[in-house]
Amino acid sequence: MKSVILAAFVAASAGATAQVSAQAAPDSAEVLRARIDSLTPLLEKARRAVDERRAFEDDARRLAAAANTRVDTLRIADLTVLTPADQADETSELFREVWEESFAHLGGSAALARSVFAYQQVWGEPLPIHLEGGGHVLYKDSWIPRARVKRDVRRLIAGAASHDLRANRSYVGQWVRGNALDPVPWEDIYRQVATTSSMVTRACLAGESEACGVAMALTVYNEATRERNLELLAEWYTPEERRARVTGRFFYRRDAAALRSRCTETDDISACDQFLLQFSYDLAPLSFEVRESLVALALTEGGEGSWQRLAEHPGMTPTEALEYASGSSIDELLTRWQAELVANRPDAFEPLVPSSGRAFLWTLLFAALAMRSTRWRLG
Repeated sequence: MKSVILAAFVAASAGATAQVSAQAAPDSAEVLRARIDSLTPLLEKARRAVDERRAFEDDARRLAAAANTRVDTLRIADLTVLTPADQADETSELFREVWEESFAHLGGSAALARSVFAYQQVWGEPLPIHLEGGGHVLYKDSWIPRARVKRDVRRLIAGAASHDLRANRSYVGQWVRGNALDPVPWEDIYRQVATTSSMVTRACLAGESEACGVAMALTVYNEATRERNLELLAEWYTPEERRARVTGRFFYRRDAAALRSRCTETDDISACDQFLLQFSYDLAPLSFEVRESLVALALTEGGEGSWQRLAEHPGMTPTEALEYASGSSIDELLTRWQAELVANRPDAFEPLVPSSGRAFLWTLLFAALAMRSTRWRLG
């Protein structure tokens, strides 16, 4: 195809050259250049035609391969999974393992009932599987460690099931916001709590489990106290901490500049409070990720059916919903959460150990090389 286009282009150029030579005009070079330029769009059009033809042939090959490969539909617990027939056993084992490890309490999820998942690990073109919901785990032309595969499948299922809380607009769904079924590691939760500047987070780490719930804003999302107020700010932060939060904000609306100046340049702490109340989205010391870990613990405590109970009554406060899902009081749940947090405190010196070992090995290596040098030899 390329040779045909090139021949046509050369022939057209030659014709243009002959015609211009016959005219023998003084400006023959400019005329020839103009004629060649006029042929450039034709060449681009021909190139596009070649590209379109190649794309069509690629699609035809992919569809032909798909026609020769059967897609199986698997039912694994509450999940519907599409996968190539030759990967059905592997896919079934993988999804069942992830389900039993992380989602045994998800029975009766309406979001999962209407979701369809797909899994493929291919060397070449994947099957053109179309999904209305759920998600697609696809690994192409590479070997992936099983731990990563399980992590990706877990996130896919958790993301789909989380729609149960978003769909009914429950208070606990608004409180947690994120993916409560795939919480971050406890070590990361501890780091966030330990580095948050708030008197309630310090009390939480010191063993006051009730302070942990206050730092997560458990009392905020209900009919009576949903709006931010001065009492909550005073409960969360000292005056110095509130001023520091305002000082650390460099992007704010123009109409907030006066309040910010009064807060940072004078002793008017009320200006700091007004700024935070008016121009901050979420003032609670601990983030949604920390709240997700409490929900995950409640689901584990509640066992089978706990997820359905959590989403069953959207009018419940987060405290009521967590107690209903876990079967424990909020005090018991927070006590266990705080104990789990402290038990998973990361080792502060852990990063230094491998670094020190590597430094020692490099020192030995350089010493050995130095001893081989003539200037270090004796005699």
